[in-house]
Amino acid sequence: MEDFLEHEGPVTGALEVIPKEPFLNWLNKLEVELELQKTTLDTLIDDTYIYVIKLDSYEEEIEEYLEEHFSQIFKNELETWSLEVEKWPEDRSLEVFNEWFECKVHNMVNMIKVE
Repeated sequence: MEDFLEHEGPVTGALEVIPKEPFLNWLNKLEVELELQKTTLDTLIDDTYIYVIKLDSYEEEIEEYLEEHFSQIFKNELETWSLEVEKWPEDRSLEVFNEWFECKVHNMVNMIKVE
């Protein structure tokens, strides 16, 4: 039987992107503008996005992955709430991304085909 600890090559993982207070503050300003009911942080946390990601190896640091892909993830998170780019924060740097979101990596991901 193959030893899982000696697995080499690309691996599939999941990246959970969890909104924090600054994201909620931006969203609530947007919702006031649109005359919608304010969202709570608990509501956002209960309904987070999970991104299936490919890592070069188990040892690859998530920081490296985020440096390369945070911009697309940030855009996706904002688009969920507003397609109007002018309503997005002007500064969408990695630093702001890290202030607005917590990221958790889940390495134990099984992808099966259900028939």
